Amino acid sequence: EFCYGPLLTGTFAGTDTGAMIGIKDIWGGYYHQLDVGLWEKTGGSMKTGNNLQVVTNLNPLRDWPGNGTRYRIFVVSNFYEFPKRKGWNMVSIPGELEDTTVTSVFPNAIGTTWEWVGGSYVARSSYTRGKGYWTKFAATSIQRFDREKIKLFNNLTVNVQEGWNMFGTVGSEIPAPSGGVLISPAYGYEAGYYVASILKPSQSYWVKANAAGAINLSVTGQQKPVAEKFNEFSSLIITDKFGQGQTLYLADNSDLNLAVYEMPPQPPQDAFDVRYASSRILEAYNYNELPSVEFPVLLQAVEFPLTISYNLKDERIGLLLKEIDHDGKEVGTYSLNGDGKVTLTSPVARFSLTVTQGKPIPKEFALGQNYPNPFNPTTRFTVEMPKAAYLDVVVYDILGRKVATLFNGEKDAGYHTMTWNGQNDQGNSVPSGIYFVRMVSEKFNSVRKVMLLK
Repeated sequence: EFCYGPLLTGTFAGTDTGAMIGIKDIWGGYYHQLDVGLWEKTGGSMKTGNNLQVVTNLNPLRDWPGNGTRYRIFVVSNFYEFPKRKGWNMVSIPGELEDTTVTSVFPNAIGTTWEWVGGSYVARSSYTRGKGYWTKFAATSIQRFDREKIKLFNNLTVNVQEGWNMFGTVGSEIPAPSGGVLISPAYGYEAGYYVASILKPSQSYWVKANAAGAINLSVTGQQKPVAEKFNEFSSLIITDKFGQGQTLYLADNSDLNLAVYEMPPQPPQDAFDVRYASSRILEAYNYNELPSVEFPVLLQAVEFPLTISYNLKDERIGLLLKEIDHDGKEVGTYSLNGDGKVTLTSPVARFSLTVTQGKPIPKEFALGQNYPNPFNPTTRFTVEMPKAAYLDVVVYDILGRKVATLFNGEKDAGYHTMTWNGQNDQGNSVPSGIYFVRMVSEKFNSVRKVMLLK
């Protein structure tokens, strides 16, 4: 229904005037009103706002075609909008701009913007067409570019050098480049590196080249995205307190070209980064030679607790995860089998993964030293069980009185992490002081001294 002037009774609850479209379905019911030209009410009067308009092929001068007719109605903005996450982002300019300084292009940017040049980061105050940069944002936001002040790039020729390169992209989504001088997939960054099959405007990406050359980016004539086969591999997703995450992979194939799985250089020092010490996103093992190697995992700017979700596609293997402190000592051990997750509650410098044939089983009974020590409010330690057996783990005070029972019952073979929260069996916090943790299983008996310091 089209109306000029006062709206018909029942089409809209109000007395507003203007060119309006009232829409209802073939079953009747209430009308839904749309302005031709989006309006906002300010101070009791109507006026145009937000530079938005409703675009439709409907003509108020023609009769309504009748029931059963469908229309597509768009709300069009006078801005191009690109989302940016809080923290570090890999960015580029999506089109021609008069002012390419960092503060003009991204008013919410903070700190120093970095460009990768000749194997190291160099500070920049402005952006250049086709290049990629690290820029930090104070909060998650939508970056707007006025359609009348920017002409989006439809085509870019990006020159690359041998080694790793950061590059910018065009003003629309396109498939990631591959082949030619490129020997790596394209990597993007969204609070952690990922292999990108699609390039998004206003972001930037990494690629590695085996020689100097050029890559051509265009919104037309692009091939379909190249699908990586990572879903065939075992995976671990490491996520920190703020939801920043990185996926790492494991594969049973000694014939894999591991150079293809090299990750880009680490981001700026206060940006989240998790990777194998080899700087690869994937590590490979030979099942017939297990356990043969340990894969250290490096952590940068992570906020604990860390949650590690794992999915071992190879049912023949298990993983032994060891927490390593800043002094290089093992302070916690976990057995990983099948799929599941573990949580690393206390900060550690790194952890390591050892691939085993079947479930990791210790050779003898053992009670690990607690970590941290002294502690407040919680501490944890590893119990090693070479076979399934009855297990008793109890905390005593310095006078030998029982304070808390941490475990009492049958326990499967493997590595088990125990946690004490500084409370007694009644749920009350105990005072600062020295306590003793005692483990008893079959003929094994061991005691560790721990210190609670409030």
